[in-house]
Amino acid sequence: MEQSLTVAVVSRDESVRLVAARAFDSAPRSWSVRLYEDAPEGADVVVYGPDAGAPQGAGVAFDPAHPAGVVDDVARAARRRSSTSTIVVTSASGGAGVTSLALHLAACFGGAGTCFVDLGGNWGAAARLGFERGEFATWEGADGSEDSILERALPVPGGFRVLLGSGPGPIPPSGPPAQHVPPALVWGDGPALVRAAGAAFERVVVDAAPGAWLQEVVAAAGASLLVVPPTLPGARRAAAFLEAVPDARWAVILNRTGPGGETTTSQIERALGRAVAIRLPLTPALRDAEDDGRLLTSRWSRWSRAVVRLAGAVETA
Repeated sequence: MEQSLTVAVVSRDESVRLVAARAFDSAPRSWSVRLYEDAPEGADVVVYGPDAGAPQGAGVAFDPAHPAGVVDDVARAARRRSSTSTIVVTSASGGAGVTSLALHLAACFGGAGTCFVDLGGNWGAAARLGFERGEFATWEGADGSEDSILERALPVPGGFRVLLGSGPGPIPPSGPPAQHVPPALVWGDGPALVRAAGAAFERVVVDAAPGAWLQEVVAAAGASLLVVPPTLPGARRAAAFLEAVPDARWAVILNRTGPGGETTTSQIERALGRAVAIRLPLTPALRDAEDDGRLLTSRWSRWSRAVVRLAGAVETA
């Protein structure tokens, strides 16, 4: 059965729109193709003429000198749109174990179709994977095109790929996302990078430091995980954070990164005003692995088994 699809062709140049319209004569009959001078809302796929100023990583670029491939390009974009799953992992403040969890989630999903995107801003992902400073390509050199993203997406043990930032960036202050200053990107912003990764990969796991762009990234995500330390101060910071981003589909993950503390899950839930999805145990083996610049691959650890369960829940949500 042919996929029903709404396609918007955007250009202020009438001749470009005419060439595009002719190119879509071979499109499936189930497609609805309309011509616009400005990008509309609600289209499944937007095709941008060379004069339209497409956002980085968004839509399909149309070259009127080579129009024949646009139908295939739109079909490919539609397949990615339906299959791409973006998972955002973040916290209300640093030190909660966001990077460790995001990397191991990506390893659970695995495969060349999974990409970890480093928006943490502190070089933490590269260090955990054993990369030395300056020896790897980063997303800062990308221009937002699919080819440039694929060139910089590094294969790592675990079977997935990573788009690393150069770091170290500024450590963001605690508080709601609107109070933070986002890390600077060369060619765009956080949402643009995530969109570009989503155009190149089937699944994207984002390690996201709180920033002014976080709400937009979260709004487009299939799942958003808020990592919270199992302390009452941490829960109160997280509650304020959740109030600042009320419309997202949040799952709260308790992650114990050090010894001590007798705060129960029910106490945390009362402070948060919502249920906790899963509580990750303290795992010395994880620290040992990260000290060696590698992921924790043992499935015997309680932490690893909990992350596998979490990945399964995210995949079926």
